[in-house]
Amino acid sequence: MKNKLKVIEIGNSKGLRLGTAILKFLDDPDYLEVELVDDKLVLSKVKEGRLGWEEAFKNASREEFDDSDNKVNKALLNLENDWDLDEWTW
Repeated sequence: MKNKLKVIEIGNSKGLRLGTAILKFLDDPDYLEVELVDDKLVLSKVKEGRLGWEEAFKNASREEFDDSDNKVNKALLNLENDWDLDEWTW
């Protein structure tokens, strides 16, 4: 698919307005990845790296998690150092 796009002004910047056919071809994305390859501007769908995470968290049960991480976090919060003791004031 090849299209000619007019460069338009958007505030103090310039941009491209993509037609419906291009957006449908890319499954109507909210975000696009832009890459400059040689003398070409390449647009592609952003791969969602966390696809399915929300559902996995909703379905996870509390018994599946070990409490050791929580113990480590509590231990880190209780660390003191010279800066905390000498420099920090409330």
